[in-house]
Amino acid sequence: MEISRRGNRFAAASAVAGALACSTGALAADDGIPGFPGSVPVPGTSTGFKVYGSARLDIIKDIDQGTGGGSASNIPGIAPDGSAQANRKGAYDMTARGSMLGVDFRNRTAMGLLKVVVEGDFYGGGAGNEFSTNSGNFRLRHAYGEMWGLLAGQYWTNAADLASFPEFLDFTAPIGTVDGIRQPQLRYTTETGPSLLAVSLENPESDFNGANNATFVAGNQGISNNIHDKWPDLTARYAYQGSWGRIAAAGVVRYISVNTGGATVNGFNGADGATGYGLVLSGTLNTFGKDKIAWMALGGDGIGRYIQNSAASGGGAAIINNKLETIKAYGGNLSYQHWWSEKFRSTAYYGFSVWDNPTPLVATGLVHRLKQAYVNFVYVPVPNSRIGIEYVRGSVQFESQTPPNGNQGEGSRINILFQYGF
Repeated sequence: MEISRRGNRFAAASAVAGALACSTGALAADDGIPGFPGSVPVPGTSTGFKVYGSARLDIIKDIDQGTGGGSASNIPGIAPDGSAQANRKGAYDMTARGSMLGVDFRNRTAMGLLKVVVEGDFYGGGAGNEFSTNSGNFRLRHAYGEMWGLLAGQYWTNAADLASFPEFLDFTAPIGTVDGIRQPQLRYTTETGPSLLAVSLENPESDFNGANNATFVAGNQGISNNIHDKWPDLTARYAYQGSWGRIAAAGVVRYISVNTGGATVNGFNGADGATGYGLVLSGTLNTFGKDKIAWMALGGDGIGRYIQNSAASGGGAAIINNKLETIKAYGGNLSYQHWWSEKFRSTAYYGFSVWDNPTPLVATGLVHRLKQAYVNFVYVPVPNSRIGIEYVRGSVQFESQTPPNGNQGEGSRINILFQYGF
């Protein structure tokens, strides 16, 4: 199976849940599931399972105005230099909402090995507040079944090669990466030796300046009054894993569409659509011992939400002269991970993203460029657990200057993480 377990926001990307029928026979107490070591057999069935997760505490101290977020960085949210918001310095926060719980089942059926996954965390809508309960609702992260290489359900987008991501402690993935979109999809994966090829049809979500796509409410199917998705996003990814490291290439094609239904959005009244695309190249290179370089380069015309933090830029398209036009965007990152010992390691990282918004035809407050750098130190006391500290510095440049404030801002923070997993 593809490498997918990580100790951050992408952590436990391979979880599993739900035992289905069609078993060929019961598992004995000492019987196991092939490729599923450490699983617990369900008596009288051909099913084995694991329960996994982590209890996580993030301690965040902003330096200057910080990186625009509370419990997780939000680089586009950094206020412009000279603004009143930029003078709000030194904020402190603690949260356990990044804690996760998942269940992983494998069932040996007459049709082959079936894998089913359900995973969630506590970053859902608040059920309380920091004044008293500090509660957070349990939310769905992953829920999928897989057999014969066919995955159906919700999982990370196929455009992201998880094994090419660097290690980070912040709950939010860094700037310059593929956005870790979790979305419903139908994916087929085939592996031959060190090679992997995966193709998927994924849930679309048009993103353009003025799109009101925040319509989903748990238990209901929200319908936007200006987004009119008609076709799934198509992604394909190839990866090769060698003794020297890894290389991967991915592509995405998507149809972005607007239909105002008689309303007016940004001066536009009607319906239109545009085809967007994006390409991602990424990989790792082994250097000395367990040290490695990780890198990523991505870009496209209308790639939109597949680049981390694209929402602040206006998305993948804009309504220009009564027509929906795609927006070019690109980014990349480079990192180095050094292992001080078997239990201590560090990662140094730099990443950036750029959006070529057609100003002044779109809002001048949109983001043009984002940059981020961080360095961390991680101690692994026991397997699946991490204790670490990370220094993050980020900057944002907006499309145009808005007097008396500047058109850019920067900030930094320190994040201390305690993550105990099982």
